Amino acid sequence: MRNGGFYSEDRLGRTRAPLELITLKTAWGAGIIDKDTFIWGEDMDEWAPIHMVYGLEPAIATWEVGLAAGATALIHKLQKGIPPWVPLKGHEKKTYKQLQEEAVESKRRDLAVLEANDGV
Repeated sequence: MRNGGFYSEDRLGRTRAPLELITLKTAWGAGIIDKDTFIWGEDMDEWAPIHMVYGLEPAIATWEVGLAAGATALIHKLQKGIPPWVPLKGHEKKTYKQLQEEAVESKRRDLAVLEANDGV
């Protein structure tokens, strides 16, 4: 696994680059990137999610990164007076029905974009 020269796309589709492995670990621990974040490196043919790049997810999501992220989240919760067992907003467990509704809504939006762009 090489140490640098990675490019990533944020949730708004903007390219962030070049990123070294330590920067990717920091972003992972902060929740900025996850296994579904698209990434590209100089030896790759095309953009791919982190979990599809052989050896990259285990290199980024080490136990140290997970421990540090958990400790940071705990400190933030305690500073805000939130009990540690309450999930942070946006990280709540979703029901199967909620996931289905999100998938249907996503497909509806995709079809609307295709229709607006004449199927392209």
